[in-house]
Amino acid sequence: MKVNFMGMIAAAGRALRPTDPACGYVLCEFANNLRLVLRDEATLEEFKAAYVGQDGEPLDLDKLFPVPK
Repeated sequence: MKVNFMGMIAAAGRALRPTDPACGYVLCEFANNLRLVLRDEATLEEFKAAYVGQDGEPLDLDKLFPVPK
């Protein structure tokens, strides 16, 4: 299954704009910068220079989004 994750990140950023404009801006900027990496217009090293957290633990999706019984 393919999903438009760039659109989803941008939608999340726009949704945050009224309540947390700084976070909304960062999400939209993140989507733009990730798009550059995926198009080979920027390197992964350039991308990683702008963001931190790569060494953190991955999100526990089962905990965050439990399947209803």
